[in-house]
Amino acid sequence: MRQVNCLRYSFMACINHAKEGSYDMFVAVGGGSVMDTCKAANLYSTKPEAELLDFVNAPLGKGLPVEHALKPLIAGW
Repeated sequence: MRQVNCLRYSFMACINHAKEGSYDMFVAVGGGSVMDTCKAANLYSTKPEAELLDFVNAPLGKGLPVEHALKPLIAGW
């Protein structure tokens, strides 16, 4: 459970930073966790009213489809 709370905190910190920054694009450099966090920041910063579990698959989340435009994302390692 501790790891889940840590992951949730890091996702929310990155998402909130992205929302406040109003960035034109996202760049992820690193492994899978870095890229996943960057994708989440992109997704939630382009839909600021969304809750964290809105786009997470059921049974944990609502599993809502992504129907809005995202910003460009460059990812590599």
